[in-house]
Amino acid sequence: MIVSFSIPGNPTALKRARIGRRGPFSRMYDPPENREAKDTLAVFASKAMKGSALLEGPLRLDVTFYFVRPRSKTRKRPPDPYPYPDSKPDVDNLVKLLADGCNGIVYRDDAQIVNLVARKRWAQDGRPHTEVLITEER
Repeated sequence: MIVSFSIPGNPTALKRARIGRRGPFSRMYDPPENREAKDTLAVFASKAMKGSALLEGPLRLDVTFYFVRPRSKTRKRPPDPYPYPDSKPDVDNLVKLLADGCNGIVYRDDAQIVNLVARKRWAQDGRPHTEVLITEER
């Protein structure tokens, strides 16, 4: 089975868990930005699944994150001095949020991902988005 979907908007990286303290007690919590991004991801992933059962077995995740090119990195002359977005957010943190957000919606656990291809690119049409393709690995 192949699951494919696109998420409009700026790609979001996973933020580190925070520690809240109340008196002598401490607890870890997920920052609100992570919850909002995972909720948005869940909407588009659920639509792509269309009520199908969770994917089982080893999986391949192929994801491309498209960013808006800032004016400071516009193309002046060929060859393009900035062909790829090489600044933050880190591609591994982008993938972490995506993989965690698909748990229980597309697949049982992100530990099932055995093959991963992740890219950061400039959005040619000026619209930032994320394209996701998840396939069963044979």
